[in-house]
Amino acid sequence: MMISVGDVVVRRSYHYDLYFRVVGIKAETVFLQGLFHRLSANAPIDDVIPISKEKAEVLLRENNYHTIDEQEPVADLERRLT
Repeated sequence: MMISVGDVVVRRSYHYDLYFRVVGIKAETVFLQGLFHRLSANAPIDDVIPISKEKAEVLLRENNYHTIDEQEPVADLERRLT
């Protein structure tokens, strides 16, 4: 299972509680930004499970958010983290 910056994921250890976008990866740690909540987190890379882009798009539309392609570019988020 390949995880990349920009993927929408859930955390296995937290029982898939929240949706996150991956904003950075360093070694075996992923840095996460909440998709619907103002929350930043990190997790071991083997703790996150990717959500299909199609499912993420449906979730965003149902919650009146911009689609993944319309959201702020991940590079801008990464720049602010450093």
